[in-house]
Amino acid sequence: MLTTKKIIEFYLFINPLEKESFENLQNILAFAETRQEKVSIQIMPLLNLSSFNHFMYKHNLSETDLTTRNKLFAQTYDMSLSFIAASMQGKKKGRKFLLNLQDAVLNQGRTYSEELLVEMAEKSKIDVPMFFDDKQSDFAKTAFSADQKVARDMKVETAPSCVMFNESLYEYGLLLEHEVSYSLLNNLYDISPNQLDTVMKKNVFPTLRVLN
Repeated sequence: MLTTKKIIEFYLFINPLEKESFENLQNILAFAETRQEKVSIQIMPLLNLSSFNHFMYKHNLSETDLTTRNKLFAQTYDMSLSFIAASMQGKKKGRKFLLNLQDAVLNQGRTYSEELLVEMAEKSKIDVPMFFDDKQSDFAKTAFSADQKVARDMKVETAPSCVMFNESLYEYGLLLEHEVSYSLLNNLYDISPNQLDTVMKKNVFPTLRVLN
């Protein structure tokens, strides 16, 4: 169990068009509410050839249907830039915007459009003209590229994935791919460092990897 109050860090790599990404963020936020430690959550869109091919395969979408493929790729990139632009007005506002946008598109079946972005920005208390200026800026594109580099450095290949650091328990990161449930997070933080090797050898958490 934790004995020292230190920071817990989450690097959550998402595909904004992936419902599992939406659910993982909500689970991490719920977990953070229960912790006495300071919890830092970094949300990073992940979009590359490998991660997008995985998305197409997971949802039984034909890779040879170039019209659908190009449309979804462009939408994912645009949603990523929209989240980054919203986050320029504050991390909490950016997170709220992302959740509102994902809820509208993934749960309500709303069509992704500029009108929807305006509605979600207003709902999230974001300055709309500034949002669109930031979305078109070189800074947003550079920030997106920087997120891709962080993913490569952490050996993250698919979205959603989550890298966790907890100074109180481990000197290294833990990488979880795909589902990051609330119960899984609690179970992980009940494992002491000397138990982790046994847990890994027994494959208790199949999607867990240690980043040395």
